[in-house]
Amino acid sequence: MKTYNVKLLFEKDEDKQSLIKSLELKRDAFNDISVIRFGMKTCNGIMPLHQRCYRQIREKFPTLPSQFVIKAEQDVISKYKIIRSNHHKIDEPVKTNRLNIQLDKRIYTWIGQEAIKLTTSSGRIIAKLSKYDKVNELFSKYPLKDPSIFVRNNNVFLSVVFNDTVKLLKGTKTIGVDLGLKRLIATSEGNIVKGNDFNNHKRKIRWNKRKLQGKQSHSARTKLKKLKRREYHFSKNYIHHVVNNLLTTSANIIVLEDLSKIKKQNKGKRFNNRLSQIPFFTIKTILTYKAIALGKRVEIVKPHYTSQLDFRGLENGKRKGCRYYAIDGKVLDADLNAANNIGLRYNKHSVSCSALDGQAVVNQPNGSE
Repeated sequence: MKTYNVKLLFEKDEDKQSLIKSLELKRDAFNDISVIRFGMKTCNGIMPLHQRCYRQIREKFPTLPSQFVIKAEQDVISKYKIIRSNHHKIDEPVKTNRLNIQLDKRIYTWIGQEAIKLTTSSGRIIAKLSKYDKVNELFSKYPLKDPSIFVRNNNVFLSVVFNDTVKLLKGTKTIGVDLGLKRLIATSEGNIVKGNDFNNHKRKIRWNKRKLQGKQSHSARTKLKKLKRREYHFSKNYIHHVVNNLLTTSANIIVLEDLSKIKKQNKGKRFNNRLSQIPFFTIKTILTYKAIALGKRVEIVKPHYTSQLDFRGLENGKRKGCRYYAIDGKVLDADLNAANNIGLRYNKHSVSCSALDGQAVVNQPNGSE
């Protein structure tokens, strides 16, 4: 999906103020519902919360449309679910100052492609879209999904969502991708990204951050914020380039390991610190949506023993550093061997180009090297 923000234009200032007032009431309703949710021991779904707070909120905010109350309940449920999934501790009810709402068919109606009719606490209003060339192009090419509204600098914006679903390419050519510390990426086609410049730059930034964290001055805090932003943008930009390089493959199925729980393991302070610098989740996220745009797809497999198994089907050898000593006396690249195992684990009968033996079919146990 593609999302573009479009400014809303109102014929009357009263209509704009009515919409902003409705969003303010919805924000206040969210904060009150959050207090109720904080006092509940368990909340499985929206129904227990809805039964406890709906009437109370409707009586407190009589002009707020009922669907706005339901949206506030949904936002509270979503917010607490995200906090719980991130294992954050909640010491007090969650509050928000944002003025926004996710629209649905009960709240809005499209008027052609130039305007939208919205429900507010003062009735229905009509707002025109301040469109630009890119948005006009998308309106003509893709179907629309439910938009959302938010307020920024006293201006109201419509976040328009376009459904740009891409048809997946036919075929089953597969490559495996191994992610690691010493080598950021290794594929079964022989594409290796060491990431030395990435690790070196990250270490410099993190060393400077540690020095500033011990100081309490205003300038130190300001520089620390700048370094955090620099680290974030550097990492994201670097991963974009790595993913673009990876997607040059002719394969239409890219297989990764499921590393969602790898950082929960405690393997010592030094190792944990090194592991925390590798953005496995960011790589998977960026690779997934970019692959879809190219008609490819990303699959996930279990990571167990991918580095210990011999991809040719022989008995297990031994891995030492970047080398894999096979039982037949041959020395393979350990990361490329793991990448082949990852690809073969997704589909044992897939055809993949191996950089280890030059063969097209990598699951033949007696293939020559």
